[in-house]
Amino acid sequence: MHSNNINKLFWQTTITNSILFLIVILTVSFISFNTVTDILYSEMNIANKTILDQTKQNVDSQLKNIDMFITTLSKDSSLNKYTLNQTPDLMEKYEVHKMLIDAVNKNSMINNIYVYSDISKKSMGYPDGTETLPENLDAVVKKALFENVNCWIDTVNPDGTLLFVKTLYNKKSV
Repeated sequence: MHSNNINKLFWQTTITNSILFLIVILTVSFISFNTVTDILYSEMNIANKTILDQTKQNVDSQLKNIDMFITTLSKDSSLNKYTLNQTPDLMEKYEVHKMLIDAVNKNSMINNIYVYSDISKKSMGYPDGTETLPENLDAVVKKALFENVNCWIDTVNPDGTLLFVKTLYNKKSV
């Protein structure tokens, strides 16, 4: 009987110790998992914020470069001559279209350039060379000209492009 009690006590102690050991292991594992997860989450947030900041700086830099490029382009005398002329001749149209092609070729961030003259109510566009503005730009450009605005406008475009509107120095063209 004494042996049975010892044996029973041994098994109870063993089972109790095993359960306590499992509880300790599970608790330590849970705490370690939460700590490591929190550290990884924090590191991931820091890395994402750094990437977003670098991307924002890169985009801002590219937008400023385009702004400076268009500002320089808008000072061109043949462009201003074209926009101030009621009925520009073929040579003026050719020169402006050639200038727009060169501008797009020099700056890979620019997809299209449209020059709109409020005097002749016509535009010169690259790539198509048409004399009318696309419908989605017409209202935006005329409003910018009326308000004398120079700014980036986020329009609803399927390709995600931004529109930059700049009034030329003669204040009659965009």
